[in-house]
Amino acid sequence: MDIIKILFIDDNSLDTYIEKLSKILGKAGMQLEAVVLDISRREFHKANESGDLVLDEELIKAHINDNYINQNFDYVACDFDFSDRNYNGYKLLKWLINTANQRPKNKIRKAKYFFYSSDTHDAEGVARSDVLGLMRLKLEKLIDRTNLPGELASSIQKSRAELNLESEFLSILDQYSDMEFKSTFPEFRGKKLSDIYNEIDSETDKGIRYQKALIEQTISNMIKMQEE
Repeated sequence: MDIIKILFIDDNSLDTYIEKLSKILGKAGMQLEAVVLDISRREFHKANESGDLVLDEELIKAHINDNYINQNFDYVACDFDFSDRNYNGYKLLKWLINTANQRPKNKIRKAKYFFYSSDTHDAEGVARSDVLGLMRLKLEKLIDRTNLPGELASSIQKSRAELNLESEFLSILDQYSDMEFKSTFPEFRGKKLSDIYNEIDSETDKGIRYQKALIEQTISNMIKMQEE
């Protein structure tokens, strides 16, 4: 069964939504692994000048860096509007995506990102005011919170049906990670397939060159087969 790992970020309960999403994905032959960052917890708050508890942006960021930035997630879904009027999901997810893309070893960078909101019109208004910022985020979709399970499941099923050559290749390398590489690509000769996996996953120059060489070699072999 295909396992779908999603990081949810919210300050309200998502139990009902996650239960519905799990059932929908289950019928499609997928198993949901949901990780919830509940920022309503006391540990993510601080007292402001008036003595009121407000979200502490730096504490939330530190928690994400310590616990999630180097985890493999298929998707990240974040509430657009938090209860705190001075801090919202747009600011948080914008920071997360930019931070994740800064270093190749940040595994969460390969996730697909979604916003959801109980007021999509308000969210769209905020987004329009920062069009360039929104374009750079490369978000998959803005979802109405009431339709979160169905719309998220639909997007997941659609994306899983698309062929991702790099992902498929990495999956095969991972299955045979202990095997030694013996081929015509000199830079990887004698290395284990797990080493090659890391080069490709980290998007190093060697990893990119190897993928290009592999495609060229595959096409070349196909042409030779046709000529025989």
